[in-house]
Amino acid sequence: MKQYKRNQRQPQRTRTHWSMILLALGLLTILFACQTESPITETRLKIAGSTTVEPVALEAAKLYMAAHPGVEITVRGGGTSIGVQGAGNAAIDIGGASRDLKASELEEWPDLVSTIIGRDGVAVVINRSLYEAGVTQLTVGEVAGIWRGEIVNWQEVGGPDAAIQAYDKELGRGTRDTFALVILGGADEPAPGTIGSLGENETVLATISENEWAVSMLSTGWLTEDVVGVAIVDENGQAIEPTNENVANGSYPITRNLSLITQGAPEGLAADFIAFVLSPEGQALMNQHSYTPIAQ
Repeated sequence: MKQYKRNQRQPQRTRTHWSMILLALGLLTILFACQTESPITETRLKIAGSTTVEPVALEAAKLYMAAHPGVEITVRGGGTSIGVQGAGNAAIDIGGASRDLKASELEEWPDLVSTIIGRDGVAVVINRSLYEAGVTQLTVGEVAGIWRGEIVNWQEVGGPDAAIQAYDKELGRGTRDTFALVILGGADEPAPGTIGSLGENETVLATISENEWAVSMLSTGWLTEDVVGVAIVDENGQAIEPTNENVANGSYPITRNLSLITQGAPEGLAADFIAFVLSPEGQALMNQHSYTPIAQ
């Protein structure tokens, strides 16, 4: 009788035992699924585009790679159009842009997504010697007159008697598009008063610093002791300096967004990198490069 009772209880313990094992396996399966739901398996990231965004992207890439051994991020310039086209054609993972996406670009690549990471201004830049000679501010009309060839001597705008040597920026550059929209009324408007077009920001710096009578356009984050931005006089007659403060408060008239462009919503490694750029550590890089963080 006693043996019979033991035999009756044994199947119950066996069923309980196996139930506990199955429950444990189920929990492990759920835990494993949660841990591997959205793994970041990529190890390489290609970024290209705006030379204004480039220095921030380079510094962010160095910091990110230091924190994520095994990840390789390459960053190069080329201009905003290169960044947009590269992202649109999936030739790169992230495109840098120093302007908003155009309607024509969104028509060609409707899945493009722009993530704003900061802001800056576009300064009308001259050599410091010319600035100290009296050309410290210009109206929008005067800048437009220079680019259209209607004002050809610095004496006409408060400077010395010397021919103006105006340099445009290459078409497709975010700096040029932003400048032309405000000053000329359209991103693709011609500039017959200019004597040539410049590309990289470094080229603008070298040209202006070496030429006393030159004028061009440049991101406010790239101003130096030798290459200075003149104040832009608004409709109320107030001269607005191209400073970070005036970009942040919206008073400086030639401003734009700095963005990272992806084909569709960013995913995986691209999403994680963009999140890093938007983090306090990444946004600190904006200040370091004299741009305006989006939090300001």
